[in-house]
Amino acid sequence: MEENDKLPSSSGTDTVQSKEKKYMQKFKSSWLENPDFKHWLKRSDKGETKAYCKLCDCHITCGMSELLRHQKSAKHVKQIAVTSKYGNMTSFLSGHLNSTNKALEMELKICGFLAKHD
Repeated sequence: MEENDKLPSSSGTDTVQSKEKKYMQKFKSSWLENPDFKHWLKRSDKGETKAYCKLCDCHITCGMSELLRHQKSAKHVKQIAVTSKYGNMTSFLSGHLNSTNKALEMELKICGFLAKHD
């Protein structure tokens, strides 16, 4: 058998897989000043490449396109509608309580916490 007649090995061709690292955007404090994000966005405690939506109670991968995508998601749009219709607990508490009703304020906060984490 000649050199040119050799069959390829059973392993086939060697493929080289490139392991390029994907860039992960870090949270930018300037996003908190953006009027589109400042009411619902905050820094996540899950790491520097995550953001947190206060309305949806979820963590988002950092990046402008990811934030815009989340802002347009059905879940987020629904939460905005609910919040604008009923307001949030902070505005309710600050508008209806004075310094003499601290016990009632704490009871309401506990009830809110239990309802959220139940």
